[in-house]
Amino acid sequence: MAESTDPEVAHRHLEGVEAVMETHFKYEEKQLGAVLDGMDADFDRTEIFGPIS
Repeated sequence: MAESTDPEVAHRHLEGVEAVMETHFKYEEKQLGAVLDGMDADFDRTEIFGPIS
């Protein structure tokens, strides 16, 4: 990618990175949630891990 000092170009690039990361973490949360739901454990996962999907 060519270097640019244009703040708008940098902002659009960061928005793209943000969207990719958000999608990735939502996928990871779903995978982790399925594993936690499948565990035979006596705990409320939201008390330990917070509000993951």
